[in-house]
Amino acid sequence: MDNFLPELRYEEAMHRLNNNRTLYFSLLKKFNPKEMADRIAECLLSGKTDEAAAEAHKLKGAASNLALPLLAEAAQAIEKAMKDGLPLSGEPEELKRALSATVSKINMLLESGAGNG
Repeated sequence: MDNFLPELRYEEAMHRLNNNRTLYFSLLKKFNPKEMADRIAECLLSGKTDEAAAEAHKLKGAASNLALPLLAEAAQAIEKAMKDGLPLSGEPEELKRALSATVSKINMLLESGAGNG
């Protein structure tokens, strides 16, 4: 499963979940990072920086717990910029790229059937 790096660290997730693949795949199926990223974008567009930071924090935490480091790092960059009062530069685009790459890897993993059994 190492071929899913850096978007998805399957072995790390298995370690965290005591090798419970069924649970991991269930969590991945329920995880909706696009909805979370959309909430971040909405907050950013409306100038709600505190809310954007909070939503980015939620996405970072969820992605970290699911061993999705690329997405977690992109969300963390937005959270940090908002908390530090810094203007965003490439962070929103990086989040979009990380989201796309991560969702692709999640779908590949789910389709591979590795979660069966």
